[in-house]
Amino acid sequence: MNARDTLCRELFFLLSELGQTPPVVLCIGTDRIIGDSLGPLTGSILLRSRPLPVYGTLEAPVHALNLEKNLEKIKKKHPRSPVIAVDASLGSSCEIGKISVRPGSLSPGSGVSKALPRAGDIAITGITGKDGSQPYLALQTARLSLVASMAETIAVCIAGAWAMLYPERARATAPYAPPAPAEALPRQYTPDRRPPERRWQSGLL
Repeated sequence: MNARDTLCRELFFLLSELGQTPPVVLCIGTDRIIGDSLGPLTGSILLRSRPLPVYGTLEAPVHALNLEKNLEKIKKKHPRSPVIAVDASLGSSCEIGKISVRPGSLSPGSGVSKALPRAGDIAITGITGKDGSQPYLALQTARLSLVASMAETIAVCIAGAWAMLYPERARATAPYAPPAPAEALPRQYTPDRRPPERRWQSGLL
């Protein structure tokens, strides 16, 4: 099993914990900085197949200046939908290129010391640069080929997990082939045991 299939299955299990309502994808970042463009790139790739509502693309990025407005829009338009939040992050040099998925919200801008609202019921982060004293420089000098490859992986995994949860809908819209059934695969994460009213989408966190 390769890393992409593993990530897809992890996401499938997390989504299955959050009920039967199709998720919304929130891709955070700006298209003006290579390392921070992971979110918008992922959003644009997902829009090719339009399997899910997507906020944050290269054409209409969701960033620090409009994040709060988009969060309010999601809560009004999709009040029952779990939110998958995608964002770039910084880490050690040996972690660059790593993609992680976990239950709970993420803190956009924390790598560059920005205080922004938390977002998401499921967090997907990709490490695009080295954490250090110059975080903006690390993001600006990230390799575009790496960021694009990570965005493609995340988009395929989101579409694949959605296809496993809703095969009839996905067959008509998504060009991505889902991995094999995941029933027998052991879980690799800690499920979100909070009741629905305590999750991000409720507005109580």
